Amino acid sequence: MPGSDVALTIDQDIQWYAQDAADKAKKDTGATWAIVVVEDVRTGALYALANSGTTDPNDSSVPVSQRGSVAVEGTFEPGSTGKIITMAGLLESGLAKPTSHYEVGYTYTTPNGQVFHDSHEHGLETLTLAGILAESSNAGTVQAGSALTDQTQYDMMRAFGLGQHTGLGLPGESAGVLREPQDWDGRTRYTVKFGQGLTLNAVQAASVYSTIANGGVRAPAHVVASTTSPDGVTTPADLADGKRVVSETTAKQLTRMLEGVVKGDDGTGAKAAVPGYQVAGKTGTAEAAGAGGRLTSIVSSFVGFAPADNPRLTVGVFLKDPKTSIFGGETAAPVFSKVMGFGLHDLGVAPSSGSAKPYKSTW
Repeated sequence: MPGSDVALTIDQDIQWYAQDAADKAKKDTGATWAIVVVEDVRTGALYALANSGTTDPNDSSVPVSQRGSVAVEGTFEPGSTGKIITMAGLLESGLAKPTSHYEVGYTYTTPNGQVFHDSHEHGLETLTLAGILAESSNAGTVQAGSALTDQTQYDMMRAFGLGQHTGLGLPGESAGVLREPQDWDGRTRYTVKFGQGLTLNAVQAASVYSTIANGGVRAPAHVVASTTSPDGVTTPADLADGKRVVSETTAKQLTRMLEGVVKGDDGTGAKAAVPGYQVAGKTGTAEAAGAGGRLTSIVSSFVGFAPADNPRLTVGVFLKDPKTSIFGGETAAPVFSKVMGFGLHDLGVAPSSGSAKPYKSTW
């Protein structure tokens, strides 16, 4: 309505810092683009939605194709950040515990002859489920995740918000692609377990981790805090109720497993650490559409939350085709550390009272 006003959830200082971090990350890594998302885990309010090279949408000289937000329009495979959903399914179904034992080789062959391998060659390892996540083992994830039926795997991904719009209401938002189990071929039924064979946007990816941080309840992601009518009446945004995805017990176990990614002996996310705070999160290296729409590009990422002992913020960092390294632990994790540290200090969040106690990664 003419004369109405809208108040956003965006925090001016955190948005500025996230935008600066995205621009620097793009330059430092040689990436095509960089995205930084900052979300309040308790409410789903977005404090920052930053895209590198953002242009002024009011500048008519900027082509329409360049005025959108890659954070909601762009989609990519979650890659290893998506492994946490498989872990959630195993724990919630009672099919495994964080300390369950697995013998994990460099490769794993499924009953239908599909072969999957890890990013680095290694001998036979005796890993716990937590260790599989900390080391980001594809072979181990497929091995453990094979205990889940296709329908259970799909239902868990849907429950976390994949394959559906976030409700942000921003123009051009993509829901991503999540095909139903009957449309999975003999390989896709396994690749979805480690974040391939489906796509999502950056806000959806951050929401998965906010859900775990929020005790297993998925709060609706949103950018509108309230509206004010021409007569001066302010109305809070009408938000949907949060939806429970996993139990509080499962969420706590997943949090401790994610702490092992950052603080564990063999974790891939050591560079995401934030001094004074316990951090829970996951590295990722995934595929994205390149020329001709084929999956020929890479998106490296780190998504996590802090303080892990009393979660307040989720930060997601995503870089397309970084040249310095394809691994999220090298490119995205350091950016996460800086943005998370700034956000926690800006909001006056108290440091963690203890230290992380990750599960053992081996047995």
